Amino acid sequence: MPPLLLIDYANKAIRTECEAQGVSYADSTGWVALNAAGPPGLYVKTQGAPRSPVVRDGSINRLDGPGAGKVIRTLWELNDGSHLPRGVRELAAEAGVSPGTVSKVLPVLESFGAIERDGSGRILKRDRRLLLERWVQDYSFAKSNARVEWFLEPRGIDQVLRKIPSVPDANRLVMTGPLVARRRLNGRGTIPVVPLATLAYYTADIDGAAATLGLQKAPNRGAANIVLAEPRRSQDSALLPPANLEREAPLPQVLADLMTLGGRYPELADQLLDQLEQGNE
Repeated sequence: MPPLLLIDYANKAIRTECEAQGVSYADSTGWVALNAAGPPGLYVKTQGAPRSPVVRDGSINRLDGPGAGKVIRTLWELNDGSHLPRGVRELAAEAGVSPGTVSKVLPVLESFGAIERDGSGRILKRDRRLLLERWVQDYSFAKSNARVEWFLEPRGIDQVLRKIPSVPDANRLVMTGPLVARRRLNGRGTIPVVPLATLAYYTADIDGAAATLGLQKAPNRGAANIVLAEPRRSQDSALLPPANLEREAPLPQVLADLMTLGGRYPELADQLLDQLEQGNE
């Protein structure tokens, strides 16, 4: 009999591998691919949810805090060949967190299939897409940061980009989300699937940055074209470096922010991920 995979959610990595191996699949959100040889033959393909539904694994550990973010970003950036396998203490040192934090995060990721570990607990493999999918079940750009405010520049985002160099170093603006994705895709000669309509930045001082940029509070989130966020812990040097040099947030953070900004931005995250996988980065 031809093989058929039934699963709660068939993410893109699973769908791609199944199709490459000639395995049919179906999940609870509507992703279906059935390809049975005839006669009479059968071919069915339907589209399901763009993101995994939130399915709790019984763990009390949520992945929306700064420590979990550091662990996931570090795992995402590891090279399969030269950086794996990795032990708990090695990963903790690289992420800048305690071994206890790593020990709480890894079982959650392992149960989701985002990492594989050996008997001694060392990380043997990790799947970047699954890392992000599990992270954003708990993490949200709008809810997981200490403070997020939505602003409007009536003359458009180009006015903001011109003023960025005038923002004091104390504000430490760090770009994330749509602008970073656009620059990365343009650098590869690829047209983004989503037009640049919103700018997103991390900052140490939302009020100071907004005043310098001349921003107005948006009447609602849908009317905003600028969003500023203060991380939950300002000492996260990856999100708030010491100098304001139009820095970019770490790429996995950019992707997680895109996946949780709403609108069509998850499509932009998916496009950038596809490009990264094609380039084997």
